[in-house]
Amino acid sequence: MNSDYLIESSNSTKPMSIRQTWVRWVALALACLIMIGSYMCYDFPQTLQDQLQQPPNNYSDTQVNLLYSVYSFPNIILPLIGGYLIDFIGIRKGVFAFTFILIVGQGLCMISEIDSVQSYALLVIGRIVFGLGGENLCVTQSTIVSQWFSGKELSFALGLNLSISRLGSVMGQFMFPPLYNINQQIFVPLLVGTIFCAFSWGCGVGLNLMDKYADKQEGKQEVKLSEDDKIKLSDIKKLGFDYWLICTSCVLNYICFFPFMQVLQKYLINQFGLNSDNAPNFMSIPYFMSAGLTPFIGLLVDKIGKRGYILICASCIMVVAHFTMLVVPQSDTASTTPGYVSYYFIIPFILFGIFYSLYAAVLWPCVPLVCEPKIVGTAFGITNCIQNGGLAIAPLITAAIISNTSKDNGYFYDQIFFICVGLVCIVINIMIFIVDRRKGGRLNKGFRQLNEEMAEEQEYDDIQRLDRNSRKKSITAKRSFAF
Repeated sequence: MNSDYLIESSNSTKPMSIRQTWVRWVALALACLIMIGSYMCYDFPQTLQDQLQQPPNNYSDTQVNLLYSVYSFPNIILPLIGGYLIDFIGIRKGVFAFTFILIVGQGLCMISEIDSVQSYALLVIGRIVFGLGGENLCVTQSTIVSQWFSGKELSFALGLNLSISRLGSVMGQFMFPPLYNINQQIFVPLLVGTIFCAFSWGCGVGLNLMDKYADKQEGKQEVKLSEDDKIKLSDIKKLGFDYWLICTSCVLNYICFFPFMQVLQKYLINQFGLNSDNAPNFMSIPYFMSAGLTPFIGLLVDKIGKRGYILICASCIMVVAHFTMLVVPQSDTASTTPGYVSYYFIIPFILFGIFYSLYAAVLWPCVPLVCEPKIVGTAFGITNCIQNGGLAIAPLITAAIISNTSKDNGYFYDQIFFICVGLVCIVINIMIFIVDRRKGGRLNKGFRQLNEEMAEEQEYDDIQRLDRNSRKKSITAKRSFAF
Protein backbone atom coordinates (compact mmCIF):
# COMPACT_ATOMS: atom_id res chain seq x y z
CA MET A 1 0.00 0.00 0.00
CA ASN A 2 1.58 3.29 -1.07
CA SER A 3 1.36 6.77 0.39
CA ASP A 4 -0.92 8.02 -2.39
CA TYR A 5 -3.45 5.41 -1.41
CA LEU A 6 -3.27 6.47 2.24
CA ILE A 7 -3.71 10.13 1.40
CA GLU A 8 -6.60 9.45 -0.92
CA SER A 9 -8.38 7.16 1.50
CA SER A 10 -7.87 9.48 4.47
CA ASN A 11 -9.04 12.64 2.69
CA SER A 12 -12.04 11.11 0.96
CA THR A 13 -15.30 10.15 2.58
CA LYS A 14 -16.15 7.93 -0.36
CA PRO A 15 -14.76 4.38 -0.01
CA MET A 16 -12.25 3.26 -2.61
CA SER A 17 -13.76 1.04 -5.28
CA ILE A 18 -12.93 -2.65 -5.03
CA ARG A 19 -11.73 -2.34 -8.64
CA GLN A 20 -8.68 -0.52 -7.24
CA THR A 21 -7.85 -3.19 -4.65
CA TRP A 22 -6.62 -6.78 -4.69
CA VAL A 23 -10.21 -7.85 -5.33
CA ARG A 24 -9.70 -7.13 -9.02
CA TRP A 25 -7.49 -10.23 -9.22
CA VAL A 26 -10.38 -12.31 -7.91
CA ALA A 27 -12.52 -10.78 -10.64
CA LEU A 28 -9.87 -11.66 -13.21
CA ALA A 29 -9.78 -15.26 -11.99
CA LEU A 30 -13.56 -15.54 -12.37
CA ALA A 31 -13.41 -13.91 -15.82
CA CYS A 32 -10.78 -16.42 -16.95
CA LEU A 33 -12.88 -19.36 -15.75
CA ILE A 34 -16.00 -18.14 -17.57
CA MET A 35 -14.65 -19.48 -20.88
CA ILE A 36 -13.24 -22.79 -19.60
CA GLY A 37 -16.45 -24.73 -20.26
CA SER A 38 -16.89 -23.18 -23.70
CA TYR A 39 -13.38 -24.05 -24.95
CA MET A 40 -13.45 -27.48 -23.33
CA CYS A 41 -16.70 -28.53 -25.02
CA TYR A 42 -16.05 -26.81 -28.35
CA ASP A 43 -13.39 -29.38 -29.23
CA PHE A 44 -15.14 -32.57 -28.10
CA PRO A 45 -15.84 -33.72 -31.73
CA GLN A 46 -12.08 -33.59 -32.32
CA THR A 47 -11.12 -35.20 -29.02
CA LEU A 48 -13.70 -38.00 -29.36
CA GLN A 49 -13.60 -38.35 -33.15
CA ASP A 50 -12.59 -42.00 -33.16
CA GLN A 51 -15.21 -42.84 -30.53
CA LEU A 52 -17.93 -41.00 -32.46
CA GLN A 53 -17.11 -43.09 -35.53
CA GLN A 54 -17.48 -46.38 -33.67
CA PRO A 55 -20.78 -48.22 -32.94
CA PRO A 56 -23.45 -47.31 -32.00
CA ASN A 57 -22.91 -43.89 -33.66
CA ASN A 58 -20.81 -44.80 -36.72
CA TYR A 59 -20.64 -41.15 -37.79
CA SER A 60 -18.81 -40.40 -41.02
CA ASP A 61 -15.99 -37.86 -41.38
CA THR A 62 -18.50 -35.42 -42.89
CA GLN A 63 -20.91 -35.84 -39.97
CA VAL A 64 -18.17 -35.25 -37.40
CA ASN A 65 -16.84 -32.17 -39.21
CA LEU A 66 -20.37 -30.83 -39.62
CA LEU A 67 -20.48 -30.46 -35.83
CA TYR A 68 -17.85 -27.72 -36.22
CA SER A 69 -19.55 -26.14 -39.23
CA VAL A 70 -22.92 -25.74 -37.51
CA TYR A 71 -21.17 -24.05 -34.57
CA SER A 72 -19.66 -21.46 -36.94
CA PHE A 73 -22.74 -20.88 -39.14
CA PRO A 74 -24.64 -18.75 -36.54
CA ASN A 75 -21.47 -16.80 -35.85
CA ILE A 76 -21.36 -15.58 -39.45
CA ILE A 77 -24.36 -13.40 -38.61
CA LEU A 78 -24.14 -12.89 -34.83
CA PRO A 79 -21.24 -10.38 -34.92
CA LEU A 80 -23.41 -8.09 -37.07
CA ILE A 81 -26.10 -7.81 -34.40
CA GLY A 82 -24.22 -8.92 -31.29
CA GLY A 83 -23.21 -5.42 -30.18
CA TYR A 84 -26.79 -4.15 -30.28
CA LEU A 85 -28.10 -7.34 -28.61
CA ILE A 86 -25.59 -7.05 -25.76
CA ASP A 87 -26.32 -3.34 -25.40
CA PHE A 88 -30.06 -4.09 -25.21
CA ILE A 89 -29.86 -6.74 -22.48
CA GLY A 90 -26.79 -5.34 -20.68
CA ILE A 91 -23.31 -6.72 -20.12
CA ARG A 92 -24.03 -8.52 -16.86
CA LYS A 93 -27.26 -10.04 -18.10
CA GLY A 94 -25.36 -11.01 -21.23
CA VAL A 95 -22.79 -12.96 -19.23
CA PHE A 96 -25.61 -14.70 -17.37
CA ALA A 97 -27.59 -15.47 -20.54
CA PHE A 98 -24.74 -16.58 -22.81
CA THR A 99 -23.17 -18.93 -20.26
CA PHE A 100 -26.63 -20.42 -19.65
CA ILE A 101 -27.07 -20.90 -23.41
CA LEU A 102 -23.80 -22.86 -23.40
CA ILE A 103 -25.21 -25.17 -20.71
CA VAL A 104 -28.39 -25.73 -22.75
CA GLY A 105 -26.45 -26.44 -25.95
CA GLN A 106 -23.99 -28.83 -24.32
CA GLY A 107 -26.87 -30.43 -22.40
CA LEU A 108 -28.66 -31.20 -25.67
CA CYS A 109 -25.45 -32.77 -27.01
CA MET A 110 -25.23 -34.88 -23.86
CA ILE A 111 -28.88 -36.01 -24.12
CA SER A 112 -28.37 -36.96 -27.78
CA GLU A 113 -25.85 -39.61 -26.67
CA ILE A 114 -28.13 -41.36 -24.17
CA ASP A 115 -28.69 -44.95 -25.32
CA SER A 116 -32.46 -44.55 -25.52
CA VAL A 117 -32.14 -41.36 -27.59
CA GLN A 118 -29.09 -41.68 -29.91
CA SER A 119 -30.06 -38.78 -32.19
CA TYR A 120 -27.57 -37.14 -34.53
CA ALA A 121 -30.15 -34.44 -35.33
CA LEU A 122 -30.36 -33.50 -31.64
CA LEU A 123 -26.56 -33.45 -31.46
CA VAL A 124 -26.45 -30.97 -34.36
CA ILE A 125 -29.15 -28.80 -32.72
CA GLY A 126 -27.14 -28.81 -29.51
CA ARG A 127 -24.04 -27.60 -31.34
CA ILE A 128 -26.04 -24.79 -33.00
CA VAL A 129 -27.39 -23.64 -29.64
CA PHE A 130 -23.90 -23.92 -28.15
CA GLY A 131 -22.56 -21.70 -30.93
CA LEU A 132 -25.15 -19.03 -30.20
CA GLY A 133 -23.59 -18.36 -26.79
CA GLY A 134 -19.86 -18.66 -27.45
CA GLU A 135 -19.22 -15.65 -29.70
CA ASN A 136 -21.13 -13.08 -27.65
CA LEU A 137 -19.75 -14.45 -24.38
CA CYS A 138 -16.24 -13.51 -25.51
CA VAL A 139 -17.36 -9.90 -26.08
CA THR A 140 -19.13 -9.57 -22.73
CA GLN A 141 -16.22 -11.15 -20.86
CA SER A 142 -13.66 -8.78 -22.40
CA THR A 143 -15.86 -5.75 -21.74
CA ILE A 144 -16.19 -6.51 -18.02
CA VAL A 145 -12.46 -7.22 -17.67
CA SER A 146 -11.66 -3.85 -19.26
CA GLN A 147 -13.64 -2.17 -16.46
CA TRP A 148 -11.48 -3.81 -13.79
CA PHE A 149 -8.08 -3.18 -15.36
CA SER A 150 -6.49 -0.25 -17.12
CA GLY A 151 -3.20 0.71 -18.68
CA LYS A 152 -0.54 -1.97 -18.96
CA GLU A 153 -2.50 -4.30 -16.68
CA LEU A 154 -5.26 -4.55 -19.28
CA SER A 155 -2.99 -6.18 -21.87
CA PHE A 156 -1.82 -8.69 -19.27
CA ALA A 157 -5.38 -9.38 -18.11
CA LEU A 158 -6.75 -9.98 -21.61
CA GLY A 159 -3.73 -12.12 -22.51
CA LEU A 160 -4.18 -14.22 -19.39
CA ASN A 161 -7.88 -14.58 -20.23
CA LEU A 162 -6.98 -16.03 -23.61
CA SER A 163 -4.34 -18.38 -22.20
CA ILE A 164 -6.56 -19.82 -19.47
CA SER A 165 -9.41 -20.24 -21.94
CA ARG A 166 -7.21 -22.26 -24.28
CA LEU A 167 -6.26 -24.50 -21.39
CA GLY A 168 -9.91 -25.55 -21.45
CA SER A 169 -9.22 -27.28 -24.78
CA VAL A 170 -6.20 -29.01 -23.26
CA MET A 171 -8.27 -30.19 -20.28
CA GLY A 172 -10.86 -31.71 -22.57
CA GLN A 173 -8.23 -33.55 -24.59
CA PHE A 174 -6.75 -35.09 -21.45
CA MET A 175 -10.04 -35.84 -19.65
CA PHE A 176 -12.58 -36.92 -22.26
CA PRO A 177 -10.98 -40.18 -23.54
CA PRO A 178 -10.48 -41.68 -20.03
CA LEU A 179 -14.03 -40.64 -19.13
CA TYR A 180 -15.30 -42.43 -22.23
CA ASN A 181 -13.43 -45.58 -21.20
CA ILE A 182 -15.38 -45.78 -17.91
CA ASN A 183 -18.30 -47.49 -19.64
CA GLN A 184 -17.58 -46.94 -23.35
CA GLN A 185 -20.25 -44.26 -23.63
CA ILE A 186 -19.80 -40.75 -25.05
CA PHE A 187 -22.57 -39.60 -22.70
CA VAL A 188 -20.13 -39.58 -19.76
CA PRO A 189 -17.54 -37.05 -21.08
CA LEU A 190 -20.35 -34.88 -22.45
CA LEU A 191 -21.95 -34.92 -18.99
CA VAL A 192 -18.67 -33.74 -17.46
CA GLY A 193 -18.46 -31.04 -20.14
CA THR A 194 -21.95 -29.87 -19.19
CA ILE A 195 -20.88 -29.70 -15.55
CA PHE A 196 -17.90 -27.52 -16.50
CA CYS A 197 -20.25 -25.23 -18.47
CA ALA A 198 -22.39 -24.96 -15.32
CA PHE A 199 -19.23 -24.15 -13.35
CA SER A 200 -18.43 -21.37 -15.84
CA TRP A 201 -21.98 -20.06 -15.44
CA GLY A 202 -21.45 -19.97 -11.66
CA CYS A 203 -18.22 -17.98 -12.16
CA GLY A 204 -20.18 -15.58 -14.36
CA VAL A 205 -22.78 -15.09 -11.63
CA GLY A 206 -20.02 -14.37 -9.11
CA LEU A 207 -18.35 -11.87 -11.44
CA ASN A 208 -21.69 -10.16 -12.08
CA LEU A 209 -22.31 -9.71 -8.36
CA MET A 210 -18.83 -8.23 -7.87
CA ASP A 211 -19.24 -5.94 -10.87
CA LYS A 212 -22.65 -4.75 -9.70
CA TYR A 213 -21.27 -4.00 -6.22
CA ALA A 214 -18.34 -2.07 -7.74
CA ASP A 215 -20.69 0.02 -9.89
CA LYS A 216 -22.79 0.78 -6.82
CA GLN A 217 -19.66 1.85 -4.93
CA GLU A 218 -18.63 4.15 -7.76
CA GLY A 219 -22.14 5.49 -8.29
CA LYS A 220 -22.21 4.32 -11.92
CA GLN A 221 -24.78 2.66 -14.08
CA GLU A 222 -23.98 -0.67 -15.67
CA VAL A 223 -21.42 -0.25 -18.43
CA LYS A 224 -22.66 -0.56 -21.99
CA LEU A 225 -20.82 -1.23 -25.20
CA SER A 226 -19.61 1.97 -26.79
CA GLU A 227 -20.86 2.86 -30.25
CA ASP A 228 -17.35 2.20 -31.56
CA ASP A 229 -17.66 -1.47 -30.49
CA LYS A 230 -20.72 -2.06 -32.67
CA ILE A 231 -20.75 -2.98 -36.32
CA LYS A 232 -22.09 -0.31 -38.65
CA LEU A 233 -22.44 -1.57 -42.21
CA SER A 234 -22.13 2.01 -43.43
CA ASP A 235 -18.51 1.97 -42.23
CA ILE A 236 -17.50 -0.88 -44.56
CA LYS A 237 -16.66 1.57 -47.34
CA LYS A 238 -14.09 3.17 -45.02
CA LEU A 239 -12.10 -0.06 -44.70
CA GLY A 240 -8.94 0.08 -46.77
CA PHE A 241 -7.20 -2.46 -48.99
CA ASP A 242 -4.71 -3.34 -46.25
CA TYR A 243 -7.59 -4.24 -43.92
CA TRP A 244 -9.13 -6.62 -46.47
CA LEU A 245 -5.73 -8.26 -46.95
CA ILE A 246 -5.47 -8.81 -43.17
CA CYS A 247 -9.01 -10.18 -43.14
CA THR A 248 -8.15 -12.60 -45.96
CA SER A 249 -4.96 -13.64 -44.20
CA CYS A 250 -6.96 -14.35 -41.03
CA VAL A 251 -9.49 -16.67 -42.61
CA LEU A 252 -6.97 -18.56 -44.77
CA ASN A 253 -4.41 -19.09 -42.00
CA TYR A 254 -7.09 -20.28 -39.59
CA ILE A 255 -8.45 -22.62 -42.29
CA CYS A 256 -5.01 -24.20 -42.38
CA PHE A 257 -4.97 -24.72 -38.62
CA PHE A 258 -8.36 -25.40 -37.06
CA PRO A 259 -9.86 -27.80 -39.66
CA PHE A 260 -6.57 -29.71 -39.59
CA MET A 261 -6.75 -30.00 -35.80
CA GLN A 262 -10.34 -31.20 -36.12
CA VAL A 263 -9.35 -34.34 -38.06
CA LEU A 264 -6.10 -34.89 -36.21
CA GLN A 265 -7.10 -37.78 -33.96
CA LYS A 266 -7.87 -40.18 -36.83
CA TYR A 267 -4.74 -38.95 -38.61
CA LEU A 268 -2.55 -39.93 -35.66
CA ILE A 269 -4.33 -43.27 -35.24
CA ASN A 270 -4.28 -44.30 -38.90
CA GLN A 271 -0.89 -42.92 -39.93
CA PHE A 272 1.27 -42.89 -36.81
CA GLY A 273 0.02 -45.88 -34.82
CA LEU A 274 -1.48 -44.10 -31.81
CA ASN A 275 -4.82 -45.07 -30.26
CA SER A 276 -7.88 -43.12 -29.19
CA ASP A 277 -6.63 -43.02 -25.58
CA ASN A 278 -3.24 -41.37 -26.09
CA ALA A 279 -3.75 -39.43 -29.35
CA PRO A 280 -5.64 -36.54 -27.66
CA ASN A 281 -2.77 -36.04 -25.22
CA PHE A 282 -0.40 -35.26 -28.10
CA MET A 283 -3.04 -33.18 -29.90
CA SER A 284 -2.88 -30.69 -27.04
CA ILE A 285 0.75 -29.74 -27.78
CA PRO A 286 -0.03 -26.74 -30.08
CA TYR A 287 -2.72 -25.40 -27.73
CA PHE A 288 -0.54 -25.86 -24.67
CA MET A 289 2.34 -24.02 -26.33
CA SER A 290 0.01 -21.23 -27.42
CA ALA A 291 -1.42 -20.81 -23.92
CA GLY A 292 2.08 -20.31 -22.54
CA LEU A 293 3.69 -18.28 -25.33
CA THR A 294 0.99 -16.00 -26.77
CA PRO A 295 0.83 -13.41 -23.92
CA PHE A 296 4.62 -13.00 -23.83
CA ILE A 297 4.90 -12.81 -27.63
CA GLY A 298 2.16 -10.17 -27.57
CA LEU A 299 4.09 -8.08 -25.04
CA LEU A 300 7.30 -8.45 -27.08
CA VAL A 301 5.59 -7.45 -30.33
CA ASP A 302 4.02 -4.42 -28.64
CA LYS A 303 7.55 -3.32 -27.76
CA ILE A 304 9.48 -4.10 -30.97
CA GLY A 305 6.75 -4.09 -33.64
CA LYS A 306 7.84 -6.08 -36.76
CA ARG A 307 4.28 -7.38 -37.23
CA GLY A 308 4.58 -7.57 -41.02
CA TYR A 309 7.70 -9.72 -40.79
CA ILE A 310 6.16 -11.98 -38.14
CA LEU A 311 2.99 -12.55 -40.20
CA ILE A 312 5.10 -13.78 -43.11
CA CYS A 313 7.29 -15.88 -40.82
CA ALA A 314 4.27 -17.45 -39.09
CA SER A 315 2.67 -18.55 -42.36
CA CYS A 316 5.98 -19.99 -43.58
CA ILE A 317 6.27 -22.01 -40.35
CA MET A 318 2.71 -23.27 -40.85
CA VAL A 319 3.42 -24.45 -44.42
CA VAL A 320 6.63 -26.17 -43.28
CA ALA A 321 4.65 -27.90 -40.51
CA HIS A 322 2.10 -29.30 -42.96
CA PHE A 323 4.84 -30.39 -45.36
CA THR A 324 6.70 -32.06 -42.49
CA MET A 325 3.56 -34.05 -41.63
CA LEU A 326 3.77 -35.54 -45.12
CA VAL A 327 7.45 -36.48 -45.15
CA VAL A 328 8.16 -37.68 -41.60
CA PRO A 329 8.24 -41.49 -41.18
CA GLN A 330 4.83 -42.93 -40.39
CA SER A 331 3.96 -46.15 -38.62
CA ASP A 332 3.42 -48.19 -41.80
CA THR A 333 6.68 -47.04 -43.43
CA ALA A 334 9.06 -46.62 -40.48
CA SER A 335 8.92 -50.18 -39.24
CA THR A 336 7.45 -53.59 -40.01
CA THR A 337 6.97 -54.31 -36.31
CA PRO A 338 3.26 -54.68 -35.45
CA GLY A 339 2.02 -51.96 -33.17
CA TYR A 340 4.95 -49.66 -33.93
CA VAL A 341 4.27 -46.00 -33.10
CA SER A 342 6.06 -43.23 -34.96
CA TYR A 343 6.52 -40.15 -32.78
CA TYR A 344 8.05 -37.99 -35.51
CA PHE A 345 4.77 -36.06 -35.72
CA ILE A 346 5.87 -34.19 -32.58
CA ILE A 347 8.23 -32.12 -34.76
CA PRO A 348 5.45 -30.56 -36.89
CA PHE A 349 3.27 -30.28 -33.78
CA ILE A 350 5.87 -28.01 -32.18
CA LEU A 351 5.94 -25.97 -35.39
CA PHE A 352 2.14 -25.66 -35.30
CA GLY A 353 2.38 -24.43 -31.71
CA ILE A 354 4.92 -21.78 -32.73
CA PHE A 355 2.75 -20.73 -35.68
CA TYR A 356 -0.41 -20.42 -33.61
CA SER A 357 1.36 -18.49 -30.86
CA LEU A 358 2.96 -16.03 -33.29
CA TYR A 359 -0.04 -15.54 -35.52
CA ALA A 360 -2.65 -15.11 -32.78
CA ALA A 361 -0.43 -12.61 -30.95
CA VAL A 362 0.22 -10.51 -34.07
CA LEU A 363 -2.89 -10.66 -36.26
CA TRP A 364 -5.57 -9.08 -34.08
CA PRO A 365 -3.50 -6.05 -32.97
CA CYS A 366 -2.95 -5.31 -36.69
CA VAL A 367 -6.64 -4.54 -37.23
CA PRO A 368 -6.83 -1.28 -35.23
CA LEU A 369 -3.52 -0.17 -36.76
CA VAL A 370 -4.95 -0.12 -40.29
CA CYS A 371 -8.40 1.32 -39.44
CA GLU A 372 -9.75 4.60 -38.16
CA PRO A 373 -10.48 4.42 -34.41
CA LYS A 374 -14.19 5.01 -34.96
CA ILE A 375 -14.60 1.91 -37.15
CA VAL A 376 -12.45 -0.58 -35.21
CA GLY A 377 -15.56 -2.30 -33.83
CA THR A 378 -16.91 -2.74 -37.35
CA ALA A 379 -13.52 -4.03 -38.54
CA PHE A 380 -13.30 -6.66 -35.80
CA GLY A 381 -16.91 -7.71 -36.37
CA ILE A 382 -16.52 -8.13 -40.13
CA THR A 383 -13.29 -10.09 -39.58
CA ASN A 384 -15.12 -12.45 -37.20
CA CYS A 385 -17.97 -12.90 -39.69
CA ILE A 386 -15.61 -13.84 -42.51
CA GLN A 387 -13.48 -16.02 -40.24
CA ASN A 388 -16.52 -18.00 -39.09
CA GLY A 389 -17.67 -18.32 -42.69
CA GLY A 390 -14.36 -19.94 -43.60
CA LEU A 391 -14.41 -22.18 -40.52
CA ALA A 392 -17.95 -23.28 -41.41
CA ILE A 393 -17.05 -24.33 -44.96
CA ALA A 394 -13.48 -25.65 -44.55
CA PRO A 395 -14.34 -28.69 -42.32
CA LEU A 396 -16.76 -29.91 -44.99
CA ILE A 397 -14.07 -29.54 -47.66
CA THR A 398 -11.49 -31.47 -45.64
CA ALA A 399 -14.01 -34.22 -44.85
CA ALA A 400 -14.86 -34.54 -48.54
CA ILE A 401 -11.16 -34.84 -49.45
CA ILE A 402 -10.55 -37.54 -46.83
CA SER A 403 -13.69 -39.47 -47.79
CA ASN A 404 -13.04 -39.41 -51.55
CA THR A 405 -9.30 -40.09 -51.72
CA SER A 406 -7.38 -43.20 -50.71
CA LYS A 407 -3.67 -42.27 -50.62
CA ASP A 408 -2.54 -42.46 -46.96
CA ASN A 409 -6.18 -42.99 -45.94
CA GLY A 410 -7.13 -39.71 -47.58
CA TYR A 411 -4.80 -37.58 -45.48
CA PHE A 412 -2.18 -37.08 -48.20
CA TYR A 413 -4.37 -34.86 -50.36
CA ASP A 414 -5.81 -33.24 -47.25
CA GLN A 415 -2.29 -32.03 -46.45
CA ILE A 416 -1.78 -30.94 -50.06
CA PHE A 417 -4.92 -28.80 -49.71
CA PHE A 418 -3.59 -27.15 -46.54
CA ILE A 419 -0.16 -26.58 -48.11
CA CYS A 420 -1.70 -24.89 -51.17
CA VAL A 421 -3.87 -22.61 -49.01
CA GLY A 422 -0.81 -21.91 -46.85
CA LEU A 423 1.22 -20.79 -49.86
CA VAL A 424 -1.56 -18.35 -50.70
CA CYS A 425 -1.33 -17.11 -47.09
CA ILE A 426 2.37 -16.34 -47.56
CA VAL A 427 1.61 -14.32 -50.71
CA ILE A 428 -1.18 -12.42 -48.93
CA ASN A 429 1.10 -11.61 -45.97
CA ILE A 430 3.83 -10.37 -48.31
CA MET A 431 1.24 -8.10 -49.92
CA ILE A 432 0.27 -6.82 -46.45
CA PHE A 433 3.92 -6.00 -45.78
CA ILE A 434 4.33 -4.16 -49.11
CA VAL A 435 1.09 -2.15 -48.80
CA ASP A 436 1.86 -1.23 -45.19
CA ARG A 437 5.39 -0.14 -46.09
CA ARG A 438 4.03 2.19 -48.76
CA LYS A 439 1.66 3.70 -46.18
CA GLY A 440 4.39 4.41 -43.62
CA GLY A 441 5.04 0.99 -42.07
CA ARG A 442 2.76 1.27 -39.04
CA LEU A 443 2.58 -2.51 -38.58
CA ASN A 444 6.33 -2.75 -38.05
CA LYS A 445 6.49 -0.08 -35.35
CA GLY A 446 6.35 -0.66 -31.60
CA PHE A 447 3.58 0.95 -29.59
CA ARG A 448 5.95 3.51 -28.02
CA GLN A 449 6.86 4.81 -31.47
CA LEU A 450 3.21 4.67 -32.54
CA ASN A 451 2.13 6.60 -29.45
CA GLU A 452 4.76 9.27 -30.12
CA GLU A 453 3.51 9.63 -33.69
CA MET A 454 -0.09 9.82 -32.49
CA ALA A 455 0.86 12.52 -30.00
CA GLU A 456 2.56 14.52 -32.76
CA GLU A 457 -0.47 14.06 -35.03
CA GLN A 458 -2.80 15.15 -32.23
CA GLU A 459 -0.67 18.21 -31.56
CA TYR A 460 -0.70 19.06 -35.28
CA ASP A 461 -4.48 18.58 -35.42
CA ASP A 462 -4.92 20.85 -32.39
CA ILE A 463 -2.83 23.56 -34.06
CA GLN A 464 -4.80 23.19 -37.29
CA ARG A 465 -8.09 23.34 -35.40
CA LEU A 466 -7.00 26.49 -33.54
CA ASP A 467 -5.90 28.02 -36.83
CA ARG A 468 -9.25 27.19 -38.44
CA ASN A 469 -11.11 28.64 -35.44
CA SER A 470 -9.01 31.81 -35.66
CA ARG A 471 -9.82 32.18 -39.35
CA LYS A 472 -13.51 31.58 -38.68
CA LYS A 473 -13.49 34.28 -35.97
CA SER A 474 -11.66 36.63 -38.30
CA ILE A 475 -14.16 36.04 -41.10
CA THR A 476 -17.07 36.45 -38.69
CA ALA A 477 -15.61 39.71 -37.43
CA LYS A 478 -15.18 41.04 -40.98
CA ARG A 479 -18.73 40.06 -41.90
CA SER A 480 -20.05 41.73 -38.76
CA PHE A 481 -18.10 44.86 -39.53
CA ALA A 482 -19.27 44.92 -43.13
CA PHE A 483 -22.86 44.39 -42.12
